[in-house]
Amino acid sequence: MKLSLVVFSILVSISSVLSQNYTFDTITTGIREPTSFVFLPNGNFMVNQQHDSAKIISSSGQLISCFWNFRDSCALGGESGLIGVCLDPDYTLNRYIYFYYIHYITNYVYRIVRLTENNNNGTNPVIIFND
Repeated sequence: MKLSLVVFSILVSISSVLSQNYTFDTITTGIREPTSFVFLPNGNFMVNQQHDSAKIISSSGQLISCFWNFRDSCALGGESGLIGVCLDPDYTLNRYIYFYYIHYITNYVYRIVRLTENNNNGTNPVIIFND
């Protein structure tokens, strides 16, 4: 009896999700292989491109800047490259943004780096984790 109720609940949940109407809007174009994004407090957002860079896009979809280019040290291929981004909880005070990527020089290394945002550009890179 309990199993029947669980299955019924799952089916009802799935059917309600499938019956919803979604709309799709293209906010910006020209982003290659996006892996993650974060909204900035001013309404802009940052998008990671897997193989090379983090870009800042305005809320209207215009490219503002290439925040940081990781191409010289990003591992390419498969599930590697520039993977994650997040703002520091005190971002409005310290302007810190953290990136997770797979670094490659002679071998693969998981790396977290902190950059400081200054006029839509990354500055002062600090490696937080390197393993």
